[in-house]
Amino acid sequence: FMMDPQGKVVTWNGGAERVKGYKAEEVIGKHYSVFYPLEDREKGKPNNALLRTLEHGSFQEEGWRLRKDGSLYWAEIFLTAIHDESGYLLGFSKVERDISERRHAEETLRQKTAFIQMLQTVTSAANDASTLEEAMVICMAHVCRQLGWQIGHGLRLSGDGNKVISASWHIEPGAHLEAFKDRTDSLMFQVGYGLPGLVLKTGKPTWIADLSRDIIFLRKDAAKAAGLKAGCAFPILSGTEVVGVLEFFSEKAVEPNRDLQEIMVQVGTQLGRVAERQKTEAHIRASLREKEVLLKEIHHRVKNNLQVISSLLRLQSDHVEDPRMTAMFQESQDRIQSMSLIHECLYQSEDLAHLQFSDYIHSLVSNLQTSYGIAPETLRVSLEIEPLRLDIDTAIPCGLIVTELVSNALKHAFPVKNKDRDELVISF
Repeated sequence: FMMDPQGKVVTWNGGAERVKGYKAEEVIGKHYSVFYPLEDREKGKPNNALLRTLEHGSFQEEGWRLRKDGSLYWAEIFLTAIHDESGYLLGFSKVERDISERRHAEETLRQKTAFIQMLQTVTSAANDASTLEEAMVICMAHVCRQLGWQIGHGLRLSGDGNKVISASWHIEPGAHLEAFKDRTDSLMFQVGYGLPGLVLKTGKPTWIADLSRDIIFLRKDAAKAAGLKAGCAFPILSGTEVVGVLEFFSEKAVEPNRDLQEIMVQVGTQLGRVAERQKTEAHIRASLREKEVLLKEIHHRVKNNLQVISSLLRLQSDHVEDPRMTAMFQESQDRIQSMSLIHECLYQSEDLAHLQFSDYIHSLVSNLQTSYGIAPETLRVSLEIEPLRLDIDTAIPCGLIVTELVSNALKHAFPVKNKDRDELVISF
């Protein structure tokens, strides 16, 4: 259609009538601003478009336009200034195309891409999270920012499996929703009770476009006071079992979105894997604790049994008069004490697989010195040992070797009693 220099419609064709719904006699003489939504008219967009057309000779834009019946469509607009040979402005030519379907397709594609990126981000973050609660917080922050929702709430399954309890929250900066949060935390959502309870019962997403009218929503007053209008909830699934619920609320009326629901089901599945991993890790830790207790008990019993054997040898040696036999009993006792001490050190250690060998050598040498009745004032033992950790298979033969070497030194290295205290230096 054509317009005069002031922007009033002067010609109208069949295409314009088909798109906008006006007949020629209804629109000729009217200012073309009637095709703009009220908000755009108040901002002065129609006149700005004409001014920019005059400035540049032509102007192109996209935006919402209004039909006669009040419905909106997304239009692609071309404005051209028309001048005579002398440069005098005759008016404007306007060519307009309804591209609502194209825009809807582009918006749908953009939205799907954004949803997929959100899923990828949440999945990556969930894999790094150590607990379900931590994964919930990360997920809710991403979802709220991506979708423009003001608040997210994560609930986890209780121990008895009959209800979901509040676990974590995300509230967007500037949103004053503490009263709604407190009201929610005061409730216990059992199976089928309230929005989270319904998701717990069905295992399916639930969307409420109008919180004030839905009978299953139990927090209408708190939501109204907080200015919340729409809400939705999604299950956190471990296989087919619901282990938690995510719910989100918006200050705007939001209609159900099938693509978003499908993505959020996948998000819930990813969070469910965190719960599975957390449960598996708990089982592993419990199993490890049981094995540690068992290993400690084994080391303790082996040590006790070796000490019993050592005591029996000592009692038997008391009845032996042959010095050579007494020495043999002593050597056997030393070897048994060496192995017993290893099990005692492992029993007292937090690491049941490895022995701090330097600590063990200190205890071993002290025991041998006492066993041979050598007083500290007559012999000073100096130990120069590097920090070293050995497993039990290596520590036992090494301990026996040290026992032999130190025993021989204590028996044979100091035959003459000196006035000054002798010194035995042991280096590793």
